[in-house]
Amino acid sequence: MDRNQFIGLVLIFVLTFVYFQYIAPPPEEMPPADTIRVENNEQLPAADSIAPTGQASPLVPEAFRSAQTTDAEPQEIVFENEVLRIQMSTQGGYPQLVELKRFKTYAGEPLYLLRPEHQKRHLIVNTRHGALDLAQLTYTVKKQDAQELVLEAALGEGKRIIQTYRFRQDVPYLIDYTLRAEGLENELLAGMTFDWQASMLNTEKDVTLSRNKATVNYYTTEDGFDGLNEISSEPEEETVEAPVVWTSFKQQFFSAAVIHPAASFQKAALFVAPPADENSPIVKHYGMRWESPHKLSTLDFQLFFGPNKVPILSKVGYDFEKNVYLGWALFRWINRYVIIPIFNFFEQFIDNYGLIIILLVLIIKTALFPLTYRSYIGMGKMKVLQPEIQALKEKYSDPQELQMAQMELFRQVGVNPLSGCLPMLLQMPILFAMFMFFPNAIELRQEAFLWADDLSTYDSVLDLPFSIPFYGDHVSLFTLLMTLSSIAYAYYSSQNTAGSQAGPMKYMGYFMPIVFMFVLNSYPAGLSFYYFCSNVITIGQQLVIRRFVDDEKIRAILEENKKKQKGNGKQSSFQKRLEEAMRKAQQSKKK
Repeated sequence: MDRNQFIGLVLIFVLTFVYFQYIAPPPEEMPPADTIRVENNEQLPAADSIAPTGQASPLVPEAFRSAQTTDAEPQEIVFENEVLRIQMSTQGGYPQLVELKRFKTYAGEPLYLLRPEHQKRHLIVNTRHGALDLAQLTYTVKKQDAQELVLEAALGEGKRIIQTYRFRQDVPYLIDYTLRAEGLENELLAGMTFDWQASMLNTEKDVTLSRNKATVNYYTTEDGFDGLNEISSEPEEETVEAPVVWTSFKQQFFSAAVIHPAASFQKAALFVAPPADENSPIVKHYGMRWESPHKLSTLDFQLFFGPNKVPILSKVGYDFEKNVYLGWALFRWINRYVIIPIFNFFEQFIDNYGLIIILLVLIIKTALFPLTYRSYIGMGKMKVLQPEIQALKEKYSDPQELQMAQMELFRQVGVNPLSGCLPMLLQMPILFAMFMFFPNAIELRQEAFLWADDLSTYDSVLDLPFSIPFYGDHVSLFTLLMTLSSIAYAYYSSQNTAGSQAGPMKYMGYFMPIVFMFVLNSYPAGLSFYYFCSNVITIGQQLVIRRFVDDEKIRAILEENKKKQKGNGKQSSFQKRLEEAMRKAQQSKKK
């Protein structure tokens, strides 16, 4: 491994470390708050601690309660399509139990995104009789078919609240929801509050990874997409002073969200917190409160209960697909427009995602082969020039004179000293894009390959009776294979750079794979398998290149370049500027 390769590997490690240590938002200090009890003896800050409104407890004023039929037992309502099964109650008339019918938990049980015992919802409007919570009213079913559900709460004398749910045909996980008040023009006052708190249960093998991917995201008309810190181990809260279009309670692979395109709620308070017990089945507690200064007439919402799959989320609009974190701008672009389309294309014909990953590697490595070839030839040229470079080092003791002499040598033989480094750096965005894609790829969820029963989480061939710091309590075979292939790649690369390594740099190519073995041991098996396949194919490409391009052929290329250079005597603009800068620095030093 030469200096350029070393720089590339160190950049990968440093950027990864800097992101997790300094770029990811740090946890914020939280003031003490009153608490309410939830299941498993865990605590969630009360709604008033999120955004105090000064309103009384959610109630139904006597003026409206007398017109309600409250003596009958609440009735269960089931509203479902091919992908969702939603259970409601005539008491409140909002989704209480939400099942995603096409998905199962890691244990093979039905996947419930929301449960009635793990959520609270209030929609409070101001009336001249006091605060009225629409989620406390009793509703009756006025219409129900395969596509539409209409609920009505009678408040006497022609006054009523109507809720309408409609399944969308284009996005079956999306529900159009309309809330309408009739006959209440003289009863309602300005001001509405939508308060929703939920605790979501873990559905995956690795609850730690699930918690690190769970948060509250939101979108405002002023600043667009944003969200609370995902990886914080402390409660996070934020008050947003801007019209809110949507808020989502996001897990690793699924989200529950409220979308309000009209953005008539001018303020939002958001909250997310991990459970008090790290062994709890709950991933995180979520909370949101929207506030509006307007009077209720008709409100149009959309409700989303579904998978975090980019092609599905992108149909919602308003950057809703950013609930799937795919990295910074360049990495996100690569994932969104290259990696995901390739996955979605192949999954139409192939149901083995291990094979899809292999095909993905072949496509990417084939597309990047010109860069790999140029990098190999560039390092090969530097290797062939090592005797001349060593002779210059013995001849010149002054560093600047040595650099000038080396630049002249490079000019004579037509070598760019960065030719071995730049192609490698240009491939780094792909490596980072993969690092962001695989932990968030629902496409790999519960997809088995070889000994891995789920490519979206780590594979374990040996569960340890203890936990090793920074490594974990299991042994991932795909990670070990990735490490061994990385060491092999470093070895074969060193054969092409013999003579250019010195000191500790000689061993860095073998040290970095060990570091990443610790980093990736608990990452998805699909990611380690991708890196393993990528290393194997890269080694194969290098062996093929070496068979057709040996040191003698590279020396012949340099000699031919030297003859051409003598014939025209031209320099590149970069070489001219670099040599001129060196001359000025040397003259300044002499003065």
